[in-house]
Amino acid sequence: REAGRLGVTLDVLSETTSYDSGNAIQQAVRQAYLSGNAPDGIIAASADATMSIATALEAEGRTIGRDVDLIAKETTEILRIFRNEILVVREDVRRAGEFLGRAVMQAIDAPDLPPMQHLEQPAE
Repeated sequence: REAGRLGVTLDVLSETTSYDSGNAIQQAVRQAYLSGNAPDGIIAASADATMSIATALEAEGRTIGRDVDLIAKETTEILRIFRNEILVVREDVRRAGEFLGRAVMQAIDAPDLPPMQHLEQPAE
């Protein structure tokens, strides 16, 4: 709804998920470009999916960062090494794990307290 309010069209590639094979993800991206309604930006859910999407975009003659923006989260630096033009949000799994551990301990020690919540904001 928020995307529509801002005048942004949001389409989900429902034919595939980030759990599918690289070939399945590449095929779904190619189909999106063949449909004539090619996106100018893609948000990927995993590093593996991002690499498959990048490969498909390049096979279709698209240049990441010029023709299409590709955005992903990652826990390592692999995407920046793979294609520097990919827009990356760093996911700090150590920090998330520490918070999850504290939240579990609170839930055990004080079950009447509301569950702990935290929203991590990117530093970049």
